[in-house]
Amino acid sequence: MSNITTTAAPVDPSICEKGGHGLLLPLGYGTGNAAEWEWSPGVRGFLYTIFLAWLFQGVAIIADVFMNAIEEITAKRKTVVVDGKDFHVKTWNDTVANLTLMALGSSAPEILLSVVEIMGAGFYSGDLGPSTIVGSAAFNLLVITAVCIIAIDPSEIRKINDMNVFTITAIFSVFAYVWLLIVLTAITPNIVNISEGIITALFFPILVWLAYLADKGYFSAEGEHVDGIGLGGTSSKFIQMDSGGYSKDDIAKVLKEVRDEYGSSVSLEQANKLAIFRLMGQRKKSRAEYRIEATRMLTGGKGVGVVKLDGIEDEKIIAKEMARMRSKGVKVAKGASVLPSQDLEAGKKEQQSIADDNATKALADGKSVVSFSAAMHGFLESAGTIKVSVHREGNLDQPISVKYDTRDGTASAGDDYLASSGVLEFASGEVTKDVQVTLIDDNQWEPDETFDIVLSDPEKQPDGSKGIFITEPAVSTITIINDDEPGVLEFAEHRYQVAESEGELVVTVKRKNGSDGTVTCKYSTQDHSDKSAVEGVDYEASEGTLVFDNAEIEKTFKIPIINSGKYQRDERFQLRLSEATGGATFSADTDGSIESETCVVTIVHDVGTAKTVDHISQALNINVDRLKLGSANWYEQFTDALQVNGGEESDEPPSTADWIAHITSLPWKLFFATCPPTDFAGGWACFVVSLAMIGGVTVIIGDAAAIFGCLFGLKDSVTAITFVALGTSLPDTFASMTAAKQDPYADASIGNITGSNSVNVFLGLGLPWVIATLYWASTNGGKPTAEWTAKYSKLNIYSEAELSMGGFAVPAGSLGFSVAVFCCCATTCFAILNFRRRTVGGELGGPKRLQNISAIALVSLWFIYVLLSSLKAYEVI
Repeated sequence: MSNITTTAAPVDPSICEKGGHGLLLPLGYGTGNAAEWEWSPGVRGFLYTIFLAWLFQGVAIIADVFMNAIEEITAKRKTVVVDGKDFHVKTWNDTVANLTLMALGSSAPEILLSVVEIMGAGFYSGDLGPSTIVGSAAFNLLVITAVCIIAIDPSEIRKINDMNVFTITAIFSVFAYVWLLIVLTAITPNIVNISEGIITALFFPILVWLAYLADKGYFSAEGEHVDGIGLGGTSSKFIQMDSGGYSKDDIAKVLKEVRDEYGSSVSLEQANKLAIFRLMGQRKKSRAEYRIEATRMLTGGKGVGVVKLDGIEDEKIIAKEMARMRSKGVKVAKGASVLPSQDLEAGKKEQQSIADDNATKALADGKSVVSFSAAMHGFLESAGTIKVSVHREGNLDQPISVKYDTRDGTASAGDDYLASSGVLEFASGEVTKDVQVTLIDDNQWEPDETFDIVLSDPEKQPDGSKGIFITEPAVSTITIINDDEPGVLEFAEHRYQVAESEGELVVTVKRKNGSDGTVTCKYSTQDHSDKSAVEGVDYEASEGTLVFDNAEIEKTFKIPIINSGKYQRDERFQLRLSEATGGATFSADTDGSIESETCVVTIVHDVGTAKTVDHISQALNINVDRLKLGSANWYEQFTDALQVNGGEESDEPPSTADWIAHITSLPWKLFFATCPPTDFAGGWACFVVSLAMIGGVTVIIGDAAAIFGCLFGLKDSVTAITFVALGTSLPDTFASMTAAKQDPYADASIGNITGSNSVNVFLGLGLPWVIATLYWASTNGGKPTAEWTAKYSKLNIYSEAELSMGGFAVPAGSLGFSVAVFCCCATTCFAILNFRRRTVGGELGGPKRLQNISAIALVSLWFIYVLLSSLKAYEVI
């Protein structure tokens, strides 16, 4: 194609041959008999297989450290004030964190491999880095998704919860590779210019911005979004997170579940510890934690997220609770739960005081229990002498006495009634005695007035009496009513309050300004307009009819209150009176009208529960700190590195596999323990140093992978899409599988794959492309060097004009074909996931047969991708 005269460039020996070399490997090149190429090819092949696996173990460990730093950075919270209330939210939006630092953490080896390869090759393009990125994307999307599908029990379904974000990242995960294909084959075939490199890199912030908007709900049908504050989720609401990431309502709900399940069989302190244990098991893990957990499992490192239970003596309860957590994939052990000091004895006494029925105790002691027949009585002022009954129960076979006195209210003794006091004498077997009081009738109209009759112990009981106990009602309020009116009906209180733990609300309806004849009215419940309390969730719907007989001035009915165990949240519903009969009306001065009456009931949180929840909240903060992924100092890092599983206490001893993984990875652990602890500089010191260490290990991986492929006769592109992609993606495989089992949704398992694949291209190729294009633009005045011309003129894919212009050459070759195959496989994968969501309701789990068919289809696509890409690399197709 070209008429340019060039000098043929000498053919460099392959990296595994005599004279061949990379940045650091092979060992001892150029030193005669000590050089590697003097060794047996079989021995070298075996050693490099082991060495490459060991390098993958090392890069996984330092990536673990890198993830620790990212978790420390992204876990920071800030306080915002909304409507006068403090809310604690993450400084980093979850979606932004996943697509930036988290994606960088899981993809750092692939990204740095691409950067290192270009810089190490004199800014010429190579096959290992780009092919590793495409190969990892194929493995992640196809194989990891297949593993996650079959990891779920067939009785369960996992679906992607935030489809807005997933849709954005899924589109970009395919577009990224389509864009790569367009750049390499369409816009400037086999050449990447500066603008293409910059645009590729700029797609990364565009992706993050669009995903953030999707997360905020800007693309949702409802159009709901929250401005200004980084909260995750399409329909995010502000939740108080003062307790290690748990809302107070979540804590109260779990505490109620424990109390309902075990009742009095556990103490208050034990119930609190069981609630903490369950909450710690339900703790939502970040993508970083899943990745770290998988890495440490593979390397015998310190366990992540081991939830401990102690303070429970009943072995059956311990076994039941730990089995419950294990079934959810949570690592559990018996150990010391950290629980802040609390006056538990005072709490027990308070609980005992509430539960203790003094009347029952009095009955057990042989006493008589005495009270008025009703708390309120109403009489017409013309009634003369009235009688109010006093009843006794319990021991009836003894003589007793009880003292009574009248007490002014709005009615005055001497003007409205005659003051009275005395002692009622009950003979053996006598159940009822009457207190008599004379009312004063006048000719003036007055509103209804009241006075009280009060019961009390006399100075002395009759001989042979074991005593009395005066229970409620010990006071009867007497209402003096105007004559000859049927009366006005109204609620005794215009606003009712009831604690949800009380279980029911007793509502009193009064009849005033008359009590002549029989009247009725209907009562009913209804949701308040603010819909804070919901029928069937917070209270039970009730309706009925109240019947007031002649002279009756008070009736009650009960509304069942559902104890939902909420924390510090007051909710409202309404009561309504209607359809009065017998001439009665409703008050025009209260809520409603003369034809109906309404009042508001507020269900208030239980103060005792709120205190207990606050107590548990403090404990959760401490327990979450104990599960912190990073470390506070170098001593802790080296101590953890030296011990199998980090010396973590567990209910199961380290296995043989744990010991093998620990011993083989010990040099890496000790070396990487020199990295600054995550507590330093808010995690940023660890972030920078560990990233540099990943780069260093990646340099060695690049050389080792090239030598490995060379020894086995594999091209770099084939080595990259198989062994290197598999080695760098193995921790992600186990992390996603664990997330699939433990998370209620599929976002943390397969939802993050698409974002990571996009970032791989935009950073893993965009960054080195920008570096390389700037280098060639500033080298030799922007003209091609003799070496550049000699290298690419023999490929017969560049025109004379392209050879004269030079630039950063990226021959599409097998890479372009591999990208095209991947795009087809990715599109098919999304079609399979969409089919599963429509047929079984979720991307993961479901019927076993469909699981197997889906997994086999996806793995088959990966094999097709590898096969076709390899055949293209060897120019078979």
